[in-house]
Amino acid sequence: MAKRWAASSLLETEESFRKIMGYQDLWMLDAAIQEVVDNSEKVA
Repeated sequence: MAKRWAASSLLETEESFRKIMGYQDLWMLDAAIQEVVDNSEKVA
């Protein structure tokens, strides 16, 4: 039931959320993080 309440409250407040500035460039951050993770797996 707690999950339903949380989902319901997020749906209610979703319209008032603001977008993060630069959100279009988050793919670059994801790619950089993935590269670091891949390199650390090769070393280990």
